[in-house]
Amino acid sequence: MSGAGGASASGASGSGSANGGPGGRPAGESLSVEEDFILGGELRGSSRRGRAPNYFFRDLEELSRQGQLGASGAPTSSRRPSPLPLILSGGSRDLGSSGSIGAEGHQRFTFSSGAEYVGQWKGTLRHGLGLQTWPDGAAYVGEWRDSRAEGMGRFLHSDGDMYIGQWRNCVAHGMGIYYHKDLVTYEGQWCNDLLEGCGVENWSDGSHYFGHFRNGQKEGHGSYLWPDDSRFVGYLDGSHTCGCGILTGNDGRNFEGRWVNSLIQGAGKCSWEDGRKYSGQYVEDKREGFGVFDWPDGQVYEGFWRAGNFYGHGVFSSIDGTSAKEPTFTM
Repeated sequence: MSGAGGASASGASGSGSANGGPGGRPAGESLSVEEDFILGGELRGSSRRGRAPNYFFRDLEELSRQGQLGASGAPTSSRRPSPLPLILSGGSRDLGSSGSIGAEGHQRFTFSSGAEYVGQWKGTLRHGLGLQTWPDGAAYVGEWRDSRAEGMGRFLHSDGDMYIGQWRNCVAHGMGIYYHKDLVTYEGQWCNDLLEGCGVENWSDGSHYFGHFRNGQKEGHGSYLWPDDSRFVGYLDGSHTCGCGILTGNDGRNFEGRWVNSLIQGAGKCSWEDGRKYSGQYVEDKREGFGVFDWPDGQVYEGFWRAGNFYGHGVFSSIDGTSAKEPTFTM
């Protein structure tokens, strides 16, 4: 997803499916059930962001030279009046030439780079409402202040991405909506061209993220919802799950525990719709360390695990209360 004034970002996809667990309970049986449920590590929505040259600053030097030459009014490349599209009515994405602002004071100027501006001026400064286009197809229409995009405006990227919202000093700042070629939409707060504050991301497959962002990354409390009704609620750091969180599968499976870098790490508990439960330690998405597994028929295993399997000493208890110490085994 390109940044509104030149930054770029793209959403990554994950899977929210949860597969069934085991039915039998012979000694040494693998109970690897969380692995698919944990979405394979990284959750949807990790993003990469990188600065790109800001379109708006490319032509400031040329306008500055015009001012130093003492030009009166708009720069003298061309002074023929030109209509300017009406913009920002109801936040529509369609900003066609359905209307125009009066020609008085709206003058056209072509930069040496091939970019063209038509709109209002204050001396040799773009000021008021104006439209600027660039040779690669990028375009901005909206408010200007002292030759800088400031206020409300729309920026169309050459690759089809589009931002509509507030601007400050030629970057997205305030509230705005970003459309990533009909694949990802972000609506929320921006700061210096990066996602910052509260926002919502929507993917074309029906997935959603609601939560906090910082410096262009998901950070703080947030929630994911996938098309199959799987969901995650918890804390994120750098777009990775980190800290406490709850992950619920569409089959009724539920996990509550701690995460590090999008992997379950530390204490956690998982329950199944049929009544099975596990409570204990995890290492990198797998049961490891001490844990207790309960079956719906009353049988319980208390003991040690490694890589999701029984490992070392443990005790099985039956429904009648009898206990038997299982021999040590390694798998």
